[in-house]
Amino acid sequence: NTPSWRLALFREANDWFAVNARFTYSGGRRDFVIDESLFGQNRFGPSDRQILVFGDARRPVTTANLTFSLFPSAAVTFTNHTAFHHTRMEGDASYQELDNRTLVSNFLNFQFLGIRSITNSTDVQWRVVKRLSLFGGYRFTNRRIRSIEQFSSNGFEDVVNASQENTLHAGVAGFRLKPVEPLTVVIESEIGRADRPFYTISDRNYHSLGGRVQYKRGSLLLSAATRTFYNTNSVSLSFHTQRSRNYSANAAWAPSRRFAFDASYSKIHLDTLTGLAYFVNFQMVTGDRSLYVSNLHTGSVGVNLELPGRMDLYLGYTRVQDVGDGRSRPELAPPAAGNVPGFLAAVQTFPLSYQSPLARISIPFFSRLRLNFGYQFYHYKEDFFRSQNYRAHTGFSSLLWSF
Repeated sequence: NTPSWRLALFREANDWFAVNARFTYSGGRRDFVIDESLFGQNRFGPSDRQILVFGDARRPVTTANLTFSLFPSAAVTFTNHTAFHHTRMEGDASYQELDNRTLVSNFLNFQFLGIRSITNSTDVQWRVVKRLSLFGGYRFTNRRIRSIEQFSSNGFEDVVNASQENTLHAGVAGFRLKPVEPLTVVIESEIGRADRPFYTISDRNYHSLGGRVQYKRGSLLLSAATRTFYNTNSVSLSFHTQRSRNYSANAAWAPSRRFAFDASYSKIHLDTLTGLAYFVNFQMVTGDRSLYVSNLHTGSVGVNLELPGRMDLYLGYTRVQDVGDGRSRPELAPPAAGNVPGFLAAVQTFPLSYQSPLARISIPFFSRLRLNFGYQFYHYKEDFFRSQNYRAHTGFSSLLWSF
């Protein structure tokens, strides 16, 4: 059961000042038990265990938000937003495990887990002239994780009280330009620095740059966008770097109620270089690294036609293809992969393709009743692991009643 309550406050003073706040609290309580037997194979060999988990828990969640807006002039907007979130899991949760092969028992008593985050963001927008606006901002985020657990194994007991904090500082800047009435250009950038990221793949030292162009005249809408994101993270156990570049373009045109057209295309390039830790012959291996490369292309096109008799016909086609890093066989890893073992080279890229044409027709019977028929074909193909390839022909029908 989860009883909760919420408080909201709003205040607007004239046209230059506004404040709104919200506070929520929920106090969840639960009891649980799970009993299972496990038999199988793990990295160390055969496994035969009995597992019992039981306990009770309280999960209070506190959330607070405060937004302060200032409008010193018609051209300047100042906004400050603060958010607080605290989740706690408190209680006695016991995990007991017995190995039937060795008769070794392990006991873990979980007592507390708390996650608290505080975020503050300050943004300023300045409309320099009618067709040019500048914006910038600063972000501050602090996150803390605490846990208390007790571990027991064959008479040995230990209490682990752990705590870690991560602080992120980030800045954003950009501009919005309207050189002519139908055209809008937006350029934005962000740079961030975190001191102690929790995971190897978390954002630490990163920067991004993106832009978007949109042209709209009547029923014609054209847009294109791009964004790059680079992140470097290094912790005591491993390291991780990520580079991504996104490109997209969209077009939509509806000159009349009888015809509508839309099309889109996007390309996502991603490469990550990450440290590896794994077991070989029951021995842990560290110090290796692996490069994963993805080049994903996605395109779609659709046409909607109104036929005589108020019938509607829709034709569409979607194709998704990841060309990977260009290798022809899974075992051929590029030199940039570093000292990755040969048996891991096949998972450094995942080339595949997917396509699906679609046709649907809607036939009216009365003013509020329509009968729909459709057909869609699915074709999924993996270049290296072909056992999962499939094709499917799907026909469907439905009845639409408006009232």
